[in-house]
Amino acid sequence: MTGKGFRKTICALGIAAALSGSLAGCGSEKQPTTYELGMEALEKGSYTEAVSYFQDMLNNETGTEAEAYRGLGIAAVRQKDYDTAISWFQKCLDAIPENRNYIDFTEDVLFYQANAYTQNGDTDKAMNLYNQLLTGKHAGRAYLLRGILYADSGKFGQAGQDFRKAVDRDDSYEVYLQIYTCYARNNREADGAAYLKEAQEKIPQTPEESYEMGRINFELKDYDAAINDLKTAVEGKVDGAVMLLGKIYLLNKDTDSARELFRSGLSTEGQGSVCYNGLALCDIADGDYDSALSNISSGLSSGAGKVQEELLFNEIIVYEKKLDFTTALEKAKAFAESYPQNTDAARELKFLQNRTKATPPASSDTSGGTGSTGGTDSTEAGTESGTGTGTSGGTAESGYGDGSADTSGTDGAYSDGTYSDGTYAGTDGAYGDGTYAGTDGTYGDGTYSGY
Repeated sequence: MTGKGFRKTICALGIAAALSGSLAGCGSEKQPTTYELGMEALEKGSYTEAVSYFQDMLNNETGTEAEAYRGLGIAAVRQKDYDTAISWFQKCLDAIPENRNYIDFTEDVLFYQANAYTQNGDTDKAMNLYNQLLTGKHAGRAYLLRGILYADSGKFGQAGQDFRKAVDRDDSYEVYLQIYTCYARNNREADGAAYLKEAQEKIPQTPEESYEMGRINFELKDYDAAINDLKTAVEGKVDGAVMLLGKIYLLNKDTDSARELFRSGLSTEGQGSVCYNGLALCDIADGDYDSALSNISSGLSSGAGKVQEELLFNEIIVYEKKLDFTTALEKAKAFAESYPQNTDAARELKFLQNRTKATPPASSDTSGGTGSTGGTDSTEAGTESGTGTGTSGGTAESGYGDGSADTSGTDGAYSDGTYSDGTYAGTDGAYGDGTYAGTDGTYGDGTYSGY
């Protein structure tokens, strides 16, 4: 979630300066510090590499322990290892020199630790940290995140009070968006929409603010207004703007505009994998699955970084749509091992496991046999592949003797809700662009939104 106005929260809080200056002492050095190399590795999703840099700091760089522990904590958060993250952040806090003024840095780490507690299910400890942060320099953020905890616990009265205090202290677009996201997640979308409409009265002054307004109009389903805002953001090269604008084009069934947008972005530094992913989504929408696989491959080989997870998930979807459920299952198993916290992938894996169990063994007979049950028994799978349609809605595509219909080729078709919004995988919160508030600020690791 970099380059998005307020969502550059670490920079907005002045913490980036503290990290690169007072802690690292890098000053005008031309060569990146070990810490900076570690953070770059995190941004690329190279967690093992990042950890090695931070461990090297602990072993060889006296006086940078706090930075190193912070980096290790962020790496653990990214890998969903919240117990370890909490421990690293505590070591970071303990390592901060008492004779130095590290207020911003300390509060930053406390926000990280509170997020880790929340993700780990220990909301009481997270609440205690937010209570502590209410008296700090960034009370507005603390009120916002405490309000989210209240709302997720069903305490909407207390949540509403905290949200209003948060807006009074910080009326940035991102705060409004996170409040909306929280209410929507708790089936109180109307309450959240009221905040978005309040934010609509603001006039964007920068490309970053145009992006945020585009997100707001997107949530309110005012797509024409969102497109105008996002075009300004795209011209300003704001991260996330290309993917969200492409999503709206796809929702409007305008794959030509989406494809043109993504192709034009391929030459933009750092946008290659994002745009290849977008082109794959266009291919999926147009039914050109071989082209989709080609674009996914190009995206993965172009330094995918944070979008790698999305590309790999979409690869599973493409194989499903090609009716190659065996390959899709293999890809889904590998994906689940790499991204165990991805609930969409877990549902997809379960679907594929059930589907492959129901799939009859392949036969060299391609004459269209209907299987041993003649394609009429809706409860018993036939033993031959073919084009029998059965009596329960089976299709020539599925070739199942049990008459079951294949649903992988339609939007919103899966009963598990994979396409419940009628769009394709990777477009909700696409590429961590924060469509639904996403993770967090400068380092994209969940510091401030955490939901």
